[in-house]
Amino acid sequence: AMYMRIRALTMPVSALSSVLSSALLATKDSRTPLKILFLVAALNAVGDAMLCPHMGVSGAALATAASEVLGLALFGGVLARRHLLPDFRLPSLAGVREFLSFVVPIIATLFIKVLAFTIVGMSATRLGAVPAAAHQVAVS
Repeated sequence: AMYMRIRALTMPVSALSSVLSSALLATKDSRTPLKILFLVAALNAVGDAMLCPHMGVSGAALATAASEVLGLALFGGVLARRHLLPDFRLPSLAGVREFLSFVVPIIATLFIKVLAFTIVGMSATRLGAVPAAAHQVAVS
C-alpha cells in the first residue's frame, strides 16, 4: 500500500516524462531517449540497492520516484536546449470561447453515448445472466 501511495504522487511526473520522450522520438531522435532511460534505470537500481535494505518497499518507491524526476529533468533539458518546448500562455477569452464552441458538443455527445450504454447495460443485467451476457457480446 505504501509503495502505491508514493508512486501515485509521481504519476504526473511519469506521464509528462513519457510525453517528452515521445517529443524526442517525433524528431526522429531515438538515441537520446535511450540514453536518458538508461541513466534513469541505473539510478533506480542504485537507489533500490541503497534504500531497500533500510526502507523496504517504500525505499523502492522512493528510488523510482527520484529516478523519474531525474528523467523528466533530463528530457526537459534536452528539449529546452533544442527549443522544442512549447511556449505556454494562458489563452485569450476569444480562444476559450472558440475552444468551448468546438468541444462542448463533443463532450455532450460522448456523455449521452456513455449514459445510453450504461442504461442499456443495466437493463440487460436486470433481465438476467443470459441477456446480460448477450449484451456484453453485442457491445464488444
